[in-house]
Amino acid sequence: MTQNKPENAANENAETEIDLPERTGCVRALLVTVIVLGILLVGGLAVVVGTIIKRVTDDSPSQTELLNPQTNNGSLSITDTGFESIISVPEGAVLMASEVNDKKIVLHLRDAEGDFLLLVNVKTGQEIGRVRLIPQKN
Repeated sequence: MTQNKPENAANENAETEIDLPERTGCVRALLVTVIVLGILLVGGLAVVVGTIIKRVTDDSPSQTELLNPQTNNGSLSITDTGFESIISVPEGAVLMASEVNDKKIVLHLRDAEGDFLLLVNVKTGQEIGRVRLIPQKN
């Protein structure tokens, strides 16, 4: 009976060490699949966040603004040729100056009441607002 001998017990423990199995083809394919799906998930999240940020910060007109009856062809841009927009100004107002940037047109007008600025959206042709300029008395 060799079971009770201490030297045989040590040899049995040495022989029964836990060997980690080598990665087989299936395990390796599963690992690659998990890594690829994780990258796609992170990339998709980045696209969604980027789209939300773009839509929040975008100043382009909405669909209803594009269908504005004041514009001739449904969309308006100063870079388009042949566009038409109707801007209402008070009767007798005279254009003193104008300034155009990529978002708005600022018209400096003068009427019987004094000077004022007329702000117009470049893309839609809609009036954004008016600023009446009143001289300050000292």
